[in-house]
Amino acid sequence: MIVTVHSFKGGTGKTFIALNLAYMLSRSNKVCLIDFDFRAPSLYLFFGRGNARYINELLDGSAKLEDCLIRVSENLSVMLASPKLEDIRKDLRRDDREEMRILERLIALKSELNDFDYVIVDTSPGLSYRSINALLISDLILLVVRADRLDLNGLKTLLEVIKEIKTPKFVVLNRVVRDVELDLNVPIAAKIPCSCDVSMDHPFFVERFPQHNVTRGIEELVKFIANRQF
Repeated sequence: MIVTVHSFKGGTGKTFIALNLAYMLSRSNKVCLIDFDFRAPSLYLFFGRGNARYINELLDGSAKLEDCLIRVSENLSVMLASPKLEDIRKDLRRDDREEMRILERLIALKSELNDFDYVIVDTSPGLSYRSINALLISDLILLVVRADRLDLNGLKTLLEVIKEIKTPKFVVLNRVVRDVELDLNVPIAAKIPCSCDVSMDHPFFVERFPQHNVTRGIEELVKFIANRQF
């Protein structure tokens, strides 16, 4: 199953959720976490690359899947987007025709990832071609949002743009300071409480703080995914 974690704007905690969701799922499943934010990659800061190639090269056809996989633990692998400035500039210059070729490569890549029980894709926020392409190959879309006016307004715009994508979509409410009931057009998969303990100094918060309320929120999300057949 390919689970894409997306948001309309940055700062929602999307990458935090993708990292910790992948870690928790890997405790009983084979998981691949993919950094699909080519314009502001971040996962490279947490994982030693060694001789692995970047996913940019995989999509360009100059590398194979096995060249890009970095094994983090027995059940968890990651693929990194390149942080090199020249690669970021190259991605910014891609035209529509190139993006269509990348979509074709993504569709082929989906079948190559069948050895994994779950593939967690951490996208770039917003409405870029690349993010929309990731949504198109997904089996499940998680839209991360905070319960404030700016995020919720952005969510409405995002939902309107992707309404033709029939993939099941669910909202993950993040940094919740109090119990809220929102009138949304999509179901809420989980509510992650706000906490000053959360930081991005370590990739897996849930590993370091197994009894924390934030960890329980991630567990709620894991159960939501595991208990449903999409």
